[in-house]
Amino acid sequence: MKKSIFKFSILIIMLGAVFFSCEKNDIIPETVSFNEEDFNSTTGNHDQILEEKKNKILRPVLHMSFGKEISEKEADLQWESAVIDYIKKNPVQNKVSSEWFFKIITTTGDQTNNNTFNDVQFSATFNTDVGSIPAYGVLEDAGNVRGQTDRYLFRGTYPGQVVSWVEAESATLSLQGTDGWLVTKFKVKIKRVDQTASATGFSSVVTFPNVILDNIDPQNWDIFETGNIGTGRLEF
Repeated sequence: MKKSIFKFSILIIMLGAVFFSCEKNDIIPETVSFNEEDFNSTTGNHDQILEEKKNKILRPVLHMSFGKEISEKEADLQWESAVIDYIKKNPVQNKVSSEWFFKIITTTGDQTNNNTFNDVQFSATFNTDVGSIPAYGVLEDAGNVRGQTDRYLFRGTYPGQVVSWVEAESATLSLQGTDGWLVTKFKVKIKRVDQTASATGFSSVVTFPNVILDNIDPQNWDIFETGNIGTGRLEF
């Protein structure tokens, strides 16, 4: 009888140990999350540190945003009308071709979380008959609303030089921070009708990237590069 009680007690102790062990294994240790599961860059150029630009950082002289509910045709009409009105009131002072107007266009994906509130910059490389010149600028409020198209007007310049022609050769689009942005359209355009000096022709860099710009480090930049795909020439 005593042996039976002893064996029963041993069994209870063993079952208790197993139960305690199972409960202990079910406890999930607290971990520190860096939100890496939310990192979605598809450019291959994330977490870059942008060098300080020696050139003047450009800001748009005109910016308009159009929601996806507005047709591209209607947006074009409104935008071109605003550009014509601006240039009439603010012509390039130097009538020779040391300055030119150019446009930047971006479109944001229309799905959830495709938009961004982070800082956005661009660069564009222009070829001219007197050399190549880069332009760097800020795209204010780009991609704030999903499905939105942002259009910007900038003044380009080649200080101290008079140029006979300008070509848009390549461009980059850069996003700082971890608020990912899906870009479906990115264009650079130089149009004859936008110049105050007499001009002919047209030049552009046109891409439909469908890439996500994002970073792990909120201080770094993700960069989309078009490559040298520019076409056309604007002649003065």
